[in-house]
Amino acid sequence: MDRGEHEGKDWGTIIHQVFEKVVKGEKVTNYIQSLIHQYDISLEREKEVRQAIEALTRSDFWLELHSAERVLTEVPFTLKVTKDSPLYQWIDSSEKLDHPYIVKGIIDLLYKIDEAWKIVDYKTDNSVEPEQFTTLAEFYHDQISFFKQAWEEMMGEKVVNKKLFFVIK
Repeated sequence: MDRGEHEGKDWGTIIHQVFEKVVKGEKVTNYIQSLIHQYDISLEREKEVRQAIEALTRSDFWLELHSAERVLTEVPFTLKVTKDSPLYQWIDSSEKLDHPYIVKGIIDLLYKIDEAWKIVDYKTDNSVEPEQFTTLAEFYHDQISFFKQAWEEMMGEKVVNKKLFFVIK
């Protein structure tokens, strides 16, 4: 499966940083150009960034963000996961090991609406064929499920929805 790895980490970083500002309601015109220059990516890609922003603002969750009780972007976390934690199954399913893990991650977007959290994870993979989105969603299922369960454990509050948001050309 082609996960668009040729696009590289820099492209994903640009999209994530721009989305963070857009979600916060900040202007990004000059910021996009600055990031593209900073990461030495062709200025012709600015159009793709703008298309990604349009897709974000047309997404099914965009309107919910404006009525959310709380909106958090690019939330880092570090969590110690021991064998007795329900999260352990997502890291190590073997019965042989019993050591703790330190897990670090970043949740792209969290918002609380009607007293429950929702998680959105942006993906910048570029699937060549539309059929591959199912495969990509399956590939990322464990990651977003882990985020959901980790957030519930850290916050002691329910996550009612988790969504992958694919940024495509």
